[in-house]
Amino acid sequence: MGSGITCTPSADGNGTHNQPAPYGAPPEATVKAGVPMGTLTPLTAFQSTIYNHTFGYRVYVPAQYKQGQRAAFMLVEDGPSHYLGGQNTEAKFFTDKVLDNLIAEGTIPVTIALFVDPCMQKCEPERVAMYDDVTDKYARFVTEELLPGVIKDKYSIVQDPEAWLAVGFSAGAEQSFTVMWHRQGLFRKFIGHNTSFPAAKANAADYAKLVPTGPDMKLRVTLTSGTNDLSDERGKWIESNAEMAKVFTDKGYAVRFMSGTGGHFPPDQSSMDFPNGLRWMWQGCKLSDY
Repeated sequence: MGSGITCTPSADGNGTHNQPAPYGAPPEATVKAGVPMGTLTPLTAFQSTIYNHTFGYRVYVPAQYKQGQRAAFMLVEDGPSHYLGGQNTEAKFFTDKVLDNLIAEGTIPVTIALFVDPCMQKCEPERVAMYDDVTDKYARFVTEELLPGVIKDKYSIVQDPEAWLAVGFSAGAEQSFTVMWHRQGLFRKFIGHNTSFPAAKANAADYAKLVPTGPDMKLRVTLTSGTNDLSDERGKWIESNAEMAKVFTDKGYAVRFMSGTGGHFPPDQSSMDFPNGLRWMWQGCKLSDY
């Protein structure tokens, strides 16, 4: 039995694209008739010794998943609260329904998704402090505690970075990339929704300067931002995301940047693009087990 992934993507969709309004829930936010529905575990507490702090997590398992047949893997920051809407009903990514539809249509592989929140309940000051931290602390939490404790012995996952995708919104996307930066070779796919690159720069991680001189991470990247995204003394999010799209492109990575007029929260522009971003991310990829 095989246990790998083969990706032979074309250049279709690469580059910077205008994403015009209106924005809102994508068509894939509603599961179509006949589409098998995956399951979500209940919101569960995870106690971290690295942080001496309790996180909340849920796991999505697609209906097509079979134990012993290796699936792709997706780690989603702000997962239960933003991407599943548990604590922020305005954050409408509808990720479980989107995954149901895209897996059924065959445009993304069978994927186990781990949704993690900074707390069991809303904790904005703690969230920002945790996600803006550019050290390897959160990467250690993910690799030394969370993945071994929640995923490793429970699900069959392809152990190939081409099959691993990190997703996040705002500061959550910032920390997703920080994890990738500190654990290079773990993930090769990144979706950043309104990524807080200016906050990382303000905390001494100027990725626009670090990435060009860093190792070749062999990434595939989708970014979204709009002209009404955040703007403060740290910079303009739309300009920073556009700059990073160019940086990643110049590094030789496959990049898809969706530039529109959306605001920061609720992330309607990013939500609208999420299904197409996932389709592009997994373009040309097949799991040998399925």
